[in-house]
Amino acid sequence: MKYLICDVCKKTIESPVKDRTLFHHAHVDICLECQDSLDMYTRRHLRKTEAEHRPFDFQWYNDFFMDTLEKAVQRGKVDLR
Repeated sequence: MKYLICDVCKKTIESPVKDRTLFHHAHVDICLECQDSLDMYTRRHLRKTEAEHRPFDFQWYNDFFMDTLEKAVQRGKVDLR
């Protein structure tokens, strides 16, 4: 049986399955709950700032996503209000 630890919340992920219970972004492994929270946070932010980013800029989104992920790892949670 394999175990991994979420880099954000530090919970143990038992029997990780890629893209189901374990998500890997750049150099960070996160659990399903943290991935869901990260998706909800980025979605909320994009809806607020949608008019500012037309046409959609993938470089801006990638920078925003990675910055958010790095802050979540530092704080130990995704809720970055």
